[in-house]
Amino acid sequence: MNITAYSVELVQDPFGILSGRRYEFKLEVEVDEEDELYSEHGVYARVVYKDDGEASGILTCDWTEKTTNRYLPLDAEPEELAELAAFLRVAPAGRRIDPDIKQAGKAKRPWFVRRGVRPCLLLHGVKPASEIQNFGII
Repeated sequence: MNITAYSVELVQDPFGILSGRRYEFKLEVEVDEEDELYSEHGVYARVVYKDDGEASGILTCDWTEKTTNRYLPLDAEPEELAELAAFLRVAPAGRRIDPDIKQAGKAKRPWFVRRGVRPCLLLHGVKPASEIQNFGII
């Protein structure tokens, strides 16, 4: 299994009930054709990860076909979970995940983070507010 791209978002806890922080990752993976997880449409894992010191780890892991968004009713094997957990512990280049922003894989830091701007909406990539039109949100 090879992780090719990912995105991460901090899961908000508005009431402060949960201990630690929770992140929702979407990890695009490549798997061998012999693997039961293989799909010609591509596969991604939706993983909820808890970051709470010694109690850190994967809470849920769901597999989905990339192009069809069809849920795959498969459980992750222990070695797959261990590989995913090792990746999720740190961001690329060994940096800790910044809990206050949404991050996307394959980039050191998005342009809005370098400028200190907090986006209100991310749509399949980063777009400046001037390019987002007719959504009735801004």
